[in-house]
Amino acid sequence: LLALDSRNVQGLSELGALLMQAGRHEEAADVLADARSLAPADGDVLYNLASAYYALGKYQDSAATFGTLAALSPQNKRALWNQAKAYNAAGQIVEAREVWLVLATNKMPDDPYARKAGLALEAIPALSEALAQEKKGLMSAKPFDDKVKAAAAHALELISQNQGKPKKKKPKKKK
Repeated sequence: LLALDSRNVQGLSELGALLMQAGRHEEAADVLADARSLAPADGDVLYNLASAYYALGKYQDSAATFGTLAALSPQNKRALWNQAKAYNAAGQIVEAREVWLVLATNKMPDDPYARKAGLALEAIPALSEALAQEKKGLMSAKPFDDKVKAAAAHALELISQNQGKPKKKKPKKKK
């Protein structure tokens, strides 16, 4: 397709996805950025571009692009979840928490992203305390950031390991 028409959005999108699979994230981001300029509301292009940015460590770009996708497609809870992940990776814990709150208050009980977001919020009890202390001027910004970043990273690690499910206790062996 691209040999016939270098401005073919579908061809650029598929090439970008293939480059991502091959681990060639910088090239994928370039190709997908070209595709986005041609079709700024294409969901596949936005998702793959945001994923490429995340893989490159461009977390703010990733969060912004996932946010654009979520705004264009509000039912796309996966975009919101990944936006929160990107905010967290960028150290923007307050923004991540806001997105998690949106997901956690989703009225669909079977939504796995709402469940994961609820678990993320529960797993970060230090966040509310740190926010309250910061507002009162009891904590400087640096310890607040480090404490909350560590808590959020731990929560995301737990969630990704357990895929949002609590660990089952191993049965004790009988002697």
